[in-house]
Amino acid sequence: GVFSFVFLQTAFVVDEVSSIVKESLEAVIGRNPYEQKRVNQWVSSVVEQCLGQLSKLSKPFKYIVTCIIMQKNGAGLQSASSCFWDNTTDGKNGLSSIPIEM
Repeated sequence: GVFSFVFLQTAFVVDEVSSIVKESLEAVIGRNPYEQKRVNQWVSSVVEQCLGQLSKLSKPFKYIVTCIIMQKNGAGLQSASSCFWDNTTDGKNGLSSIPIEM
């Protein structure tokens, strides 16, 4: 009925968001080799592109996009976050690592 149509239009679809994130990473970084001097620009561009594409979905969400780009050299990274939301209407996409061969 009408309720299910409205729910589908406002549901958080993890696969849809994952595709946006992956496409943004590929568009901004592609197969470029890691260059420390380019990381700040890459981070800004990835976040801007993700937010732009997410806003085009026209869903009633507020988005938070974070991006960490680091060279794969054995160094560790620890990160934490905490969120409070309604599981029936809110969601998260936690792509912890997307390896891009450079």
